Amino acid sequence: MINNQNIRINKFLKNLRYLNLIILNRIAFISIIIIFIFIIIGVLAPIISPYPLQGEGAPNLAARLQPPSINHLFGTDQYGRDILSRIFFGIQTALIEGVSVVMLGIIIGVPLGIIAGYYGGKTDEIIMRITDMFLAFPYLLLALIIVATLGSGLINVIIALSITWWPWYTRIARAQTVSLKARPFVLSAKLLGMNSIKIILRHILPNSFTPIIIQGTLDFAGVILSAAGLSFLGIGIKEPMADLGLMISEGQTYFLYYWWVATFPGLILLIIAIAFNLLGDSLRDILDPKYQKRRILQIQIKSEKFNE
Repeated sequence: MINNQNIRINKFLKNLRYLNLIILNRIAFISIIIIFIFIIIGVLAPIISPYPLQGEGAPNLAARLQPPSINHLFGTDQYGRDILSRIFFGIQTALIEGVSVVMLGIIIGVPLGIIAGYYGGKTDEIIMRITDMFLAFPYLLLALIIVATLGSGLINVIIALSITWWPWYTRIARAQTVSLKARPFVLSAKLLGMNSIKIILRHILPNSFTPIIIQGTLDFAGVILSAAGLSFLGIGIKEPMADLGLMISEGQTYFLYYWWVATFPGLILLIIAIAFNLLGDSLRDILDPKYQKRRILQIQIKSEKFNE
């Protein structure tokens, strides 16, 4: 009982240390705030949009291609729809795509990578050769082929990108497993008679999550940009559903005279991508033990100076 309480206390202190490091890292902290704002916008899009029906695709031809104003802060598009409302729903679509593809990539790729790394031999050879086959194709080209075969739509875009994304997680998980299975705590568990499934679940999987979390955070930006690219090319999301890539594609026709139609969706897409990339880079540093020791030492030095 006491040991369990000590373990919980240690986990709490460890999580508190990570939180402290994130707060002290300005780039990570600002990125999290920006991402949190976008998540709130995406979740509450039907409620906070100035014109929810237009955000969902309802036209208003009487107000087409109006410049930014008090009534329409980002102007209106070629169908008279409020661009701000469309962006809110486009953010919702982008977050759905990002979460779905990254989660499916992890769910498919990580178990395969752990199995390949842990058991080795023919199992490893078969799984990694299949993985190499998928990685041999440029991921966007493969996604284009899959979407063109399945047809446009949100579900098909998610399926196409998930099929192209899981091999990266397989490679990461395999590399971590190969490294971890030779560690003393895993070898001790084997000597104590613990079966392979318990070793994987208790020792291999929890200790493999750091690089997977970092990769997943970075992949959010890549998935959102790839999905927007498919829509921009006209084979991803279709009208009347809102999508940032589709809005940029439709707005490029009017860019010389009605710049706001493509500019504002493009800026939002850029901000989302930068925020996730900066967060991923910051997490790589924060989760690095050397960085943690250095930051803790800096905090201790500052604390000593303050006390003096």
